[in-house]
Amino acid sequence: MIASDQPTMTPDERYEQAALAQIGERRNRPRHFVLLGGVVFLIALIVVIFAWTKQGRASADLSKRERDLATLVNLTSEWIALSETEASTEDEDRRIPESRVRELASRAGMAKQPPLAKRNIDNYKDARRARYRYDVSDESLGALMTWVDLVLSEFGGAWVHEIELKPSGNTWQLQVVFARWERTST
Repeated sequence: MIASDQPTMTPDERYEQAALAQIGERRNRPRHFVLLGGVVFLIALIVVIFAWTKQGRASADLSKRERDLATLVNLTSEWIALSETEASTEDEDRRIPESRVRELASRAGMAKQPPLAKRNIDNYKDARRARYRYDVSDESLGALMTWVDLVLSEFGGAWVHEIELKPSGNTWQLQVVFARWERTST
């Protein structure tokens, strides 16, 4: 056995030294820095998620406002164009003539003539919006679409307000609403 000059420790002194070593080891661990970094990271993550969702809502709101502005600009330009046209002094019939619509249907190659339109008028101060609803059917989809294009090109300022197309057996059912602004007599 090797003799040592150091005195031997009692078990209590060994436990005391071990406890002091554990306390020193705990002090030297950067646990609080790790916890603080984790808390800061979680707070930053929450802030980023909140900002991201807020930015998404703001972007959607901006897109909606841009669409509304574009619609407003289009309606304003249509209104200005309508205001610049001369109003007729006589109380003439300003409806889309049914006979002309039927001629266009024949020219488009439709087998049947379209029935009379269901007319709906929305009156405003010095203008009105006339809407003409047609329920037509034909075997040729091309003939129906050509007819719609011909009506739009024939009657200035007209647009398709609503359209619904359904297959039905070997025919196509088309419900279309043409609309246009018309100036009223003053």
